[in-house]
Amino acid sequence: AVVSTQSTGELERERGTYVLRCPTTVFSCQSSLSAPTMLLCLWMMEKFKPLITDRMVHDTGVSAVLKLSDTEWTLDLRDDGTIKNGADETADIVLDMNNETFLKLVDGSTTTAAAYMSGQLKLEGNIMQAMKLSGLFKSMQGAIKDAS
Repeated sequence: AVVSTQSTGELERERGTYVLRCPTTVFSCQSSLSAPTMLLCLWMMEKFKPLITDRMVHDTGVSAVLKLSDTEWTLDLRDDGTIKNGADETADIVLDMNNETFLKLVDGSTTTAAAYMSGQLKLEGNIMQAMKLSGLFKSMQGAIKDAS
């Protein structure tokens, strides 16, 4: 079966493996939990890596773990300026949300403050450090619009 994922490509399932085929990249994983959304998140994380500039690292100075429905990512805007799969135990903050809330943050239909206040985003750590990530989410919105 092929599932349309808006402008990001096509998602196929073959023998328990999900494959997202985009114009320039192919992502695949084995998962049974929200695989279409998870692969969309994987594609977006790859798209966002170039957004992390030296200036953003200097201005933000925060390392955060994003705990999504099926995966965890570390946004290192403190030391390395990287986005990588998996949780770094030394991160300053942890943002725990489902995939749908993450997609809403990225597409601009909600903000970190609104998601936090409504309980859609749970925070471990300093809320002021979490608010510093709003600039990254705004950059992400631009990257998604450019990819559309």
